[in-house]
Amino acid sequence: MASLVTPEVTSSRLYRLEVLRQVSHILVAERDLGRLLKLIAEETSRVLDAQRCTLYLVEQDTRGEGEERQLRLVSKVAQGAGEICVPLGKGSIAGEVAASGCLINLEDAYQDPRFDPAWDTLTGFRTSSMLAAPMRTPRGDVVGVVQVLNKKGSKGFDSQDEEMLTALCSQAAMAIENSRYLEAQGKAFQSLIRGQAVAIDARDHITSGHTWRVAAYAVEVGRSMGWSEEDLRILEYAGLLHDQGKLGIPDEVLLKPGSLTQWEFHLMKSHASKTKEILRDVRHLFPRSLREVPEIASTHHEKLDGSGYPDGLGGEEIAPGAKILAVVDVFDALTARRPYREPESPQGALELLRQEARGGRLDGEVVEALAGILEEILKLKDGINSWIEKRGIRLGDRTWLQEGENRA
Repeated sequence: MASLVTPEVTSSRLYRLEVLRQVSHILVAERDLGRLLKLIAEETSRVLDAQRCTLYLVEQDTRGEGEERQLRLVSKVAQGAGEICVPLGKGSIAGEVAASGCLINLEDAYQDPRFDPAWDTLTGFRTSSMLAAPMRTPRGDVVGVVQVLNKKGSKGFDSQDEEMLTALCSQAAMAIENSRYLEAQGKAFQSLIRGQAVAIDARDHITSGHTWRVAAYAVEVGRSMGWSEEDLRILEYAGLLHDQGKLGIPDEVLLKPGSLTQWEFHLMKSHASKTKEILRDVRHLFPRSLREVPEIASTHHEKLDGSGYPDGLGGEEIAPGAKILAVVDVFDALTARRPYREPESPQGALELLRQEARGGRLDGEVVEALAGILEEILKLKDGINSWIEKRGIRLGDRTWLQEGENRA
């Protein structure tokens, strides 16, 4: 009996497999959900040779309350249109695909009563053929729908297009689930780090707010120096964790209102090495993109000339982020009121920082970057509560962080 698989069919299948392999590689490499959804739509349009693509995700309708909230489809990428929201179930093509989990292929959309021409009227586009398929996870859950419009150079989408879109949707669903998992993991990590910062500032009423100001100042200085958003995120977390070692300092030393004795000062300095120990032990818990945080956080007391602590590092041995933290940490300490002294003026603090830079201890470029945005830094100091709350920390009725207060 002759084989029904011709060389042409074999070649076509191999081509489709290679396309799927390439698309899979592209989707797996993208971690950001927003960019991932756009990529899925773009690659689907390209592979299926469609004029447009709309990608819907299943979401809960927040307009209802409690059990009355219903699931709906919301377009996250709608090429050539604005946001589209449709209920799950009969009444729309995408809604029925999501509810039934079955693919729908229309050669002439206007001949199907489920098709809503309103978006064509609104955008001036003319839909002819349409192919819509569910994005289903390996568990069988439908997380969304991909809908392609108008096959180029053909009246409609064929069975090979159906097979290709089904495979693409399967890959897309797994990529979306992975991205959502990483996003949730990232948020949990953020909450943990910010919770640690709250714990540090709540314990030490004398320097409360210092942790947050150092993180905020460091981010602004880094931004003024052209740092990327990813590097700024690393810098922020390092700033929030830079004093973790103070958890290991006895209260009678940490909370002492007056000047420290030589022995007490030596003990206080040990917070840097304690920070290093604490963060080293949990470094494996940090996302790969944040693995530099422990090193930066624990070396903010190192000096360029090697006179700092805990390890006496110098020059290029000190990470750029740690050099920024070193400058803003000193700036905040100088401009804060202590029980035993009045705060330095911002200009006075800058002059002292410049002296340290001229002496080869602090990075002069960082000092001048701080000087260049001093007005923004002072505004940030007065509005630090707002900066904190934008990061998901609710201050509630806490009185240890007052707007404009210099108790750091």
